Amino acid sequence: MTMSKFASSIAFLMMLAVDLCIAPALAQSASASGGAPIMVVISGFPDNVGRASCGLYNRADGWATDKNVFMNATAPISGSTATCTFNNVPSGTYAVAFFHDRNMNNKMPKNFIGIPQAGYGFSNDAKPRGFGPPSFSNASFSHDGSQPTTINVKLQQWTSVL
Repeated sequence: MTMSKFASSIAFLMMLAVDLCIAPALAQSASASGGAPIMVVISGFPDNVGRASCGLYNRADGWATDKNVFMNATAPISGSTATCTFNNVPSGTYAVAFFHDRNMNNKMPKNFIGIPQAGYGFSNDAKPRGFGPPSFSNASFSHDGSQPTTINVKLQQWTSVL
């Protein structure tokens, strides 16, 4: 991997952290057309410290970046599990990116070269591609909007994707 690709990959991971950090500031917005909730049940937290920070995306363009977050949510951790709930979600195709906000400071901790030092993950338990996110199609799922959708995912650690 060239230094330029490495730097781009680190920049992506930093952008993902920024995207998901803005959850409390943006809060969830209800869709004008209404819809049913999407619940993202995340397991595998090492303890109950902090919270989960989740971003819901409804299109591939800007997926897992700060460009096109459709909704944001945070959730407390209890019993090593957290459930992010997105309310009033219309029918469509969606993908979720999330991270463990241990310090509740809305920032993903990273080491000196930008590698995440907290757990993170994606819907469908999709694995990152190299230093970037999985494709939207690998992480996406359908939501019909008339009934709740629950997805179960596991927290990943940087070392588990190498």
